[in-house]
Amino acid sequence: MLALILAFEIVIAASIASILLGTVMPLLVAVVTKSKASRALKFGCLLTLSVISGMLTTAIGGDGNAVISDTALVSALIAWVTGMASYYGLWKPSGVAGSVAKKTDRFGIGKEE
Repeated sequence: MLALILAFEIVIAASIASILLGTVMPLLVAVVTKSKASRALKFGCLLTLSVISGMLTTAIGGDGNAVISDTALVSALIAWVTGMASYYGLWKPSGVAGSVAKKTDRFGIGKEE
């Protein structure tokens, strides 16, 4: 029974992984940047995280081999669009993004304005 539990693996499509990562990336940006950091810095952080997640979600094939293709760009775009949409549609209106930013304001990048 224990061997069956340990052998369990989850396989999801790169686009679904990009959507899942894109949904939580605005919260990661809130943790990494100061709450009063410029919008340009926060935009750059989200874009960078999107590119990284796009590369990572497509870089690992089902057999464990690294595969880099044009799908990485599509995955990065999906993650970025999802990140922007979830920030403006979910995290900002609900106050979660502001709360995370305030609670983690003692560290992070960007100068306070």
